[in-house]
Amino acid sequence: MNWRGAWGARGLKVRVKLTVELGSERLAEAASRALDVDNKEAPKELRVTCRREGVKLVVEVEHREPLTVLSTIEDLMACLVPVVGISEVVQA
Repeated sequence: MNWRGAWGARGLKVRVKLTVELGSERLAEAASRALDVDNKEAPKELRVTCRREGVKLVVEVEHREPLTVLSTIEDLMACLVPVVGISEVVQA
């Protein structure tokens, strides 16, 4: 059994919490809603939650496969690049 099989067989999961300060509650809420809609199509085993905490966007990703979590975080960060750019312009 490889490490992936052993990991999942034990019922272990990887959870990553990503917090991005966007400088505006409105922008953080918009980003949260946009990512939440985008993740409605995610597989059932992959848990992705997005929420706003003040001016921060908080995203949590959980799955039994570490590489699935990594690729999901990479996708989410790619989606956030324009939002962070807008945040920097708004704050300037």
